[in-house]
Amino acid sequence: MKINTNQSLFKRLSGTALALLLGAGVASAQVNVTIEVDMSTEVGTFTTVHAPGSWNGFDPTGAELLPIGGDKYALTFSVPAGVQQIYKIVKDASYANEETVPAACGLANGFGTFDRFITPTADETVAFCWESCVSCAATTTVAVTFRVNSVNIINSPLGVHIAGDFNGFTPTAMTQTAANSWQIVYNLVAGNTFRYKFLNGDNFSVEEQVDSACGIPNGFGGFDREFTVPATDVVVGPVCFSQCSNCVASCSTANPPQNPDHTLLSNRVRLTWNGLPNSVACQVKAKRIVPVGPSPSQNLIGSEIQNTDVPFTVLGLSTSWEWQVRCACQITPSVLASAFSVKDTFNVPALRVADMSEWTVDLFPNPAVDQINAVMNASEAGQAVWSVVDLLGRTLVNGDLNVGEGRNTVSISLNGMENGVYFLRFEQNETSSVHTFTVAR
Repeated sequence: MKINTNQSLFKRLSGTALALLLGAGVASAQVNVTIEVDMSTEVGTFTTVHAPGSWNGFDPTGAELLPIGGDKYALTFSVPAGVQQIYKIVKDASYANEETVPAACGLANGFGTFDRFITPTADETVAFCWESCVSCAATTTVAVTFRVNSVNIINSPLGVHIAGDFNGFTPTAMTQTAANSWQIVYNLVAGNTFRYKFLNGDNFSVEEQVDSACGIPNGFGGFDREFTVPATDVVVGPVCFSQCSNCVASCSTANPPQNPDHTLLSNRVRLTWNGLPNSVACQVKAKRIVPVGPSPSQNLIGSEIQNTDVPFTVLGLSTSWEWQVRCACQITPSVLASAFSVKDTFNVPALRVADMSEWTVDLFPNPAVDQINAVMNASEAGQAVWSVVDLLGRTLVNGDLNVGEGRNTVSISLNGMENGVYFLRFEQNETSSVHTFTVAR
C-alpha cells in the first residue's frame, strides 16, 4: 500500500539536472556528497538501505548505503557542483519501502508526499535519522496509540490489523480491548508524518475503504489515513472502520432512556437522564402524587436531549411528583420508544432553598458551524469554568469565565470539531449546567 512517488523521472528532476541527464548541459566541477542515515528509529525489518535519486536515475536497486557502525549507513558519490539533487531513502531496494520525508525538510514531488534535496557547491556530508530532518539524537519519540471501532463490520476470526509506514505496511495484529474496540501502540518520532489503514484480517484483500474526506490518495485508486506525530504521547481515534469519525450507534426505540434523576435548585428542579443515541426529541411525563393531582407532560425537541428544568411555580410548593421519560428517533411522523424509563420521585420544598450561583443558558446558533455562543443569566457573580465534551465523554476544549450577576455571553470556537452532537458544560460554586448543541456544516 505504499505510494510509488517516483512514477516519472522527468517530473522529479530540476531543469538543470534534466539538461545534464540529456547531455545538453555544460560540463561543471564535480563534488563529493556523503549521505549518512541512522536507522535506529525504524521499527520495521530490512536487509539493505538505498538512496535512489537524481544521480542514478532514481533506480531503487542501486545507490546502496553500507553499514558504518551501529545502525548507521553511508554512501559517497560525485555530482556536478551547484546542481540540485533529489532523493529519498528506501529499504530493500524497493519504493514499496520508501521513507516518509517530513515536509519541514522535503520538496513536494507532485504525488502528495516529499523528497529530500540538496544543492552541493563543495564536498558535503548530509546526516539524518530515518524519516526525520535531524539526527536521531535530536529526535523525540512519543507513544502513539491507534484505536479503531469495528462495530460496523463482521469481525474476522484473525482480528483487526494495522499496516502503515511505521511497520513497513506489514499487517500487524491489534489488541482487542472490548467487543468491537481495538488498539495498538507504536513509539514514533515526533514531527514525522505516517500513512496507515486498518484491515479486517491479516491481508490487504480485507482492507478498509478510507473516505476521501479524511484520506490521502495511495496511487492505487484508494486512500490511506495520514497522521503527523505531535510532541507528546497521543491517542489517535477511535475511528470507525472505513469511516472518518467514530461509530455512532443508530437510534433505536427498543430501549428507553436510562438513569432518570433530579437535582433541586433554588427555584426549580432539574430532571436528567441518559440520552437515547441519535434521538431527536424526548417526552417527559409527570404525575403529582402529594396531593394527588394532574399528570402533565412536556415535549422537548433537540438532538439527544438529556435534561430539562421545571420551575417550582409550575410544580407548586410542598408537593411530591414522580416522572419518567421516553425519546423519539424521528418526529415526522413520530417514532417514540415503546416504553418509558423507570420512575423517579422528588419533593418540592415548602420554602425556597438558599440562593445558589445558578443560571440559565441559551445557545445560538444551534446547529452551529464554526462558533457557538452561550448567553448565561447568573444569579450572582463569580468565577466559572466551561468545557465542550463529546459523546465519548472527552473534553475537547475548556476555559475560565468571569461571571457577573445578570447577563453574560461567551463565544466558543468549534474549529477542528467534526459534525455531531456535543455538550457545553458550565460549573460554578459546585453547581453545574449542561447543554446540548450540534455541529452541522
